[in-house]
Amino acid sequence: AGTLIAACTEAGANEFNGVSYSCTEYDKFYGEALKEAVTSSKEKAALLEEKEGLEENNRTLEEEKAALQKEKEGLEENNRTLTEEKASLGKEKKTLEGEKAALEKARTSLETEKAGLEEKNSTLESEKTSLEEEKVQAEEKIAELGKQVAALNTEKDSLSGQVDTLSASVEELTEKNHQLRLEVDPGQFADISGERLSDSEIFYTDSISIGIVQKALADSGFSCPNTGRLDEASGAAIDAYAASKGFTAGGHVTEEVVQALAADGKITDLRVLPAPPAYYETWLRYERLAEIPQNYYTTKAQFEGKVLQAAMPSDGKNGCIRMAVNSDNSKVVFLTFKEGAVDSLEEGDIINIYGRGFGTFTYTSAAGQEYTIPWLFTDMIEKR
Repeated sequence: AGTLIAACTEAGANEFNGVSYSCTEYDKFYGEALKEAVTSSKEKAALLEEKEGLEENNRTLEEEKAALQKEKEGLEENNRTLTEEKASLGKEKKTLEGEKAALEKARTSLETEKAGLEEKNSTLESEKTSLEEEKVQAEEKIAELGKQVAALNTEKDSLSGQVDTLSASVEELTEKNHQLRLEVDPGQFADISGERLSDSEIFYTDSISIGIVQKALADSGFSCPNTGRLDEASGAAIDAYAASKGFTAGGHVTEEVVQALAADGKITDLRVLPAPPAYYETWLRYERLAEIPQNYYTTKAQFEGKVLQAAMPSDGKNGCIRMAVNSDNSKVVFLTFKEGAVDSLEEGDIINIYGRGFGTFTYTSAAGQEYTIPWLFTDMIEKR
């Protein structure tokens, strides 16, 4: 029927009326059509199911594509990082190559130094052997010196005993010396030109006298520290006091200052002051003193020399010194002194001493030899 209608249409017919269809084999064709329809429905369902599967696969692929894209971006980032690290490693490589070259150079230098040290070590081993030999010799010498020290300590104890025995005589002679000083006219002393010295030309330089004058000035209302040393403040106080009395002192503790303070009643006993250096003779030579020491008993004299041995005062006992006059070990004198004459003394110190003849002193050396030398009781000691 469809074929017939199509042919009529192609021939120009455009209207059909009263057309009816009938089929002699309806059931057959209906069954075939139904079968085709069922088959077609199944195929369509299969296609729809396949489509859904494809769409699901497509979504999965899209997700995988996104994941791969993300992974790709991560790989690209890693690639950039690796590129930067490669560049950094290239720089580090160059640095390490430079350090390697430096280390090679240092190794060469150390090998050279090692060779030098090995040579030095060989030398030191030789020196060590030599020093060990010297050590043995030194130990033998130390043992010998120990014996000498023991002998010297024995000698020192003997000297201390003799000094203690004579302390009473020293005290008596000191008192006599102070009494004589009170009777002496300072003007009788002359300077190097032979001119008579005035009170303003006689200076006290010992710490005892300076300390007494400083206290007397402070008691007189002048600002003066009591240090036992002449300093700027003390010199200013001395000059101010001298000016108030109508004379000048030049910042020194002069006999004129002492006598003025005594007249003011600020120094009540002049005997406590050691005699000033100007009272001590400079003409007396060691040779004369050693030849006839008895002729210069209590004679004031001054000497310069080097300390050979010294023991400071302690426990109320006087100190003692063996001194080489003018640093000549063939001209030795024995000195005793009271506490306060000097702060400290060591072997080898160069000193000026002001003292009085006290006869002779006899002692026995560590070697067992007996010596008799001039003895002076020392009023003042100046370290140079």
